[in-house]
Amino acid sequence: MSQLKKTVLKMGVLGLVLWGGYSWINQSPERAEMTAVTTDKVIETTLDKSDLALDASGEWIDDKVVLASDAWDRVDIKGKVSDLQSEAKPIGKIIKQKVDPNNIPGVKAAGWMDNKTSFPAMLLLLVAGVMLSMMALASPSSLSGGRH
Repeated sequence: MSQLKKTVLKMGVLGLVLWGGYSWINQSPERAEMTAVTTDKVIETTLDKSDLALDASGEWIDDKVVLASDAWDRVDIKGKVSDLQSEAKPIGKIIKQKVDPNNIPGVKAAGWMDNKTSFPAMLLLLVAGVMLSMMALASPSSLSGGRH
């Protein structure tokens, strides 16, 4: 853009801003009052419409809440959970008896050993058990030295 075009554009924009500001400041009192009345009417209308919309949406939401609470009451989750728990209670007792830690072999022996023996004695028994298991798992060829 040439320098002349830039200058003309700047002067035009500046002139429009000055003319708009001057005409806004110097408007007649009657026109200013008319603008204020129109603005008040627009604001009142907007507020009235927004109040009506809020009331309508509040009624719609209230209806939906009532419908949802009725549906929740019809589902009766609490009753179904209670029924399920009462039906599962005998099965739970059977499972508890089957997996009772006192019925697992070795648990009672480990408890007795923990109460009646010292730590070095338990360590010696552990080492002896490991040695017996290694001997049980060894093949006959490893006992004879591995020569054929």
